[in-house]
Amino acid sequence: GVYDAPHDFEDRLLSYEAASFVRLEVLYPEAIDLILMKAMRCEEHDLQAIEQIVKSQGVDASAILKRYLDEMSGSVKREGDRDFNVVAAIDRCFGGAAAAKALEKIEQTRRK
Repeated sequence: GVYDAPHDFEDRLLSYEAASFVRLEVLYPEAIDLILMKAMRCEEHDLQAIEQIVKSQGVDASAILKRYLDEMSGSVKREGDRDFNVVAAIDRCFGGAAAAKALEKIEQTRRK
């Protein structure tokens, strides 16, 4: 299927190493990249996963928003849909005030 990911996410992939994986290399996206990938889909289970990632990894809203604005412009989804999904994820994890601030920053960026 088609997925959306931040530019250059491959450069930030992390390696999972386990003794039982002798010949297998397992790579996975770092936290903010995974949050943005899940936010692009924005289904209930994706939002639940985003909440867990934010809590377990200590990710803050400003870091999510910065990566989004810096690296998601080439996404397959329509810009308005992308913006809505990211703001919804921020609202879910950090509350309405953080979501409003994110939306304001997105709108400022779009006007430039």
